[in-house]
Amino acid sequence: MKFIKHTTVISLIILFTSCSITKKLEKSIVGKWQISSVKFDNTEEMSDAFSKITNDMLIGAYIDFKSDKTYKISILNKVKNGTWHISEDGKKILTSENDKYFEIVSLLENVLTLKSVKKSKILLMVLKK
Repeated sequence: MKFIKHTTVISLIILFTSCSITKKLEKSIVGKWQISSVKFDNTEEMSDAFSKITNDMLIGAYIDFKSDKTYKISILNKVKNGTWHISEDGKKILTSENDKYFEIVSLLENVLTLKSVKKSKILLMVLKK
């Protein structure tokens, strides 16, 4: 009987702790993030010309994670909308597109580094609030 009580208490503590961590992470992510740089994961080194073209294309590009769990991505004046939520382990931002998610590489106060994964295409993005 004691075992069942202890197991129940420990399970509840773990559940509440993980929920609060996810909620804190969500609050940190909510906001408009400017895409400051990108790098394709399958390339060793981008040429200077390609890097300049890519960075020029990113002027004005952003991802807006809203508190109502919707997002808007704007790149090259093309806007895409969807929904998002944090994975249970807190390591991914899952989207309404089944084959697309963002792996959270790092999150600082005003800098978010994401690995965008869609099918076999991997893109490392640095975003600034």
